[in-house]
Amino acid sequence: MVEWLSRRHATCAIPHPIAPIWLHIARRSYIANGFEHPNVILRTRRLRRATWKDQNMKRLLWVLVLFVISPSLYADSIPVFNLTSATMLFTVNSGSGDNASFGLSGPGTVIFGEGSAGCNWCFVGTSFQPGQSQNGSVPFVGIDFILSIQLGGQTLDVNSTTLGSTSLLAGSFLFPSDPQTTTFTVAVPASFSGLLMGSSSQFPIFGLKLPAGKLFLTFDSSGGQFFFSQGVYFATTPEPGTLIMVGSGLLAMGTLVYRRRC
Repeated sequence: MVEWLSRRHATCAIPHPIAPIWLHIARRSYIANGFEHPNVILRTRRLRRATWKDQNMKRLLWVLVLFVISPSLYADSIPVFNLTSATMLFTVNSGSGDNASFGLSGPGTVIFGEGSAGCNWCFVGTSFQPGQSQNGSVPFVGIDFILSIQLGGQTLDVNSTTLGSTSLLAGSFLFPSDPQTTTFTVAVPASFSGLLMGSSSQFPIFGLKLPAGKLFLTFDSSGGQFFFSQGVYFATTPEPGTLIMVGSGLLAMGTLVYRRRC
């Protein structure tokens, strides 16, 4: 009986879904009588390997499907808050960061914080020649310390809330050709790259969409060369009440940054 089942299954006379069941029953009956037919064992192992292979292929297909659709699911599941105002004040970076203060606001959202702005032209000791061309982008902008945060009408705990980093993309400009110029200030269009991601106990992960604005840069002249002094980024002007609150907060933080540098 067992040999017949094995031969019939090998020639596919028995449908594949039913054959493993009959082979399993025959094998158990054969073993119960004190025998163990080698053909039945071999067929059973092959069927098991085929079954495991099918399962692994199905799992691989599911992984590929999730990999393809995960970006859209990820984007749809993250709350994104559109900000209407973003202000950043930063000074010369001495190499340790801690040279920037931030004020962000939008509908139901107000954020104050301190952090770092890093770029090759804003580091201490970097000089520029008269008439030189320079791009005003700031590759690294990070909020390391949150002073207060209200997000979507909810006040979040600053100790359990973190914000990541982004980049500020700005236009290029030319330094004055006159080396006698003592102070030079220029305004260039600028915008942040992508979303500023964050995390908190209320929002495990969220995104902040920062508005585009202008970057104002000030350089001092010494010995016929220009040196970066400070930069201010302004975005779309918010409502008057929010503007006063953000402005007063940045003034206080700017004083703290200046005192730390001194």
